[in-house]
Amino acid sequence: MTLSFKKTPAVNQDEKKKKRSVERQSSSNTTATAAGNNQDTYLNGIGSYEFIKSLGSGKFSRVMLAYHLETHQQVAIKIIDKQAHDYRVMSRLVREISIMELLQHDSIVKLYETFESCDSLFLVMEYVPGWNLDEYLQKKSEGALDEHEARHLFRQLVAAVDYCHHKWVVHRDLKTPNILITPDGDVKLADFGLGNRYGLQRLRTICGSMLYYSPEIITGQKYYGPEVDCWCLGITLFRMTAGFEPFSHAHTVGELKRDVCKCNFPMPSTLSPELQATIRKCLQVDRRKRMTIRQVLKDD
Repeated sequence: MTLSFKKTPAVNQDEKKKKRSVERQSSSNTTATAAGNNQDTYLNGIGSYEFIKSLGSGKFSRVMLAYHLETHQQVAIKIIDKQAHDYRVMSRLVREISIMELLQHDSIVKLYETFESCDSLFLVMEYVPGWNLDEYLQKKSEGALDEHEARHLFRQLVAAVDYCHHKWVVHRDLKTPNILITPDGDVKLADFGLGNRYGLQRLRTICGSMLYYSPEIITGQKYYGPEVDCWCLGITLFRMTAGFEPFSHAHTVGELKRDVCKCNFPMPSTLSPELQATIRKCLQVDRRKRMTIRQVLKDD
């Protein structure tokens, strides 16, 4: 959908001068800027949406909490500066949008609609109040959850990932900041920026976060995709219950690569034997022996 703007009625020269004066004064009093440090054209809202507050910003994008003027539904609108991105990045954004449009699951953040102006792309998404999993864990003593709560959240996450794989989609960036938790304890999987479709042809892009790298990613091997997500689920489950990532003790990239490829990490003795077994099955160096998502669902 492309935005269309109403034509401005003709005004005389005096009115034009007054208008320019008001615009200059308004501009000088305004501190908000758009992504990429361009002057922010969308101070109050866009289309049928009115902005409430900023939810965060990056170098070339920002996210606004907004509500629909007719339905009053709250949404999160991601505003992306098109002019700040090259063709490759914009192509990845198009892929992310197509993936999110495909995925309709209770534990995955929904994309409601997209539209664009000359210089910005707008993604209208489900607003999820609460925290990301990293923030949620930091609120807990020792940065970890008890096993009962961890399993409750983990089951929802695994169900979301299983649904993605059912749709031939791999996330490739499963980590605590990309997992949202509502005050009611519901999980919402977010950020498919590194997601991709998979099939018979293997993938080769090195992506994700280093502490979540699987052996095939960190060594630059080709991979199908689901096995990478399963490894990341094991890292996430460990982080939720141990309070730290299993390979966070590595001081250099070389040490990290060595320990990941040897699966050398300290398993806390406080974790139950059943939980330890699930983690070890997910963190198998040989991906042929690694637990599949369906097996994780049954095992948990």
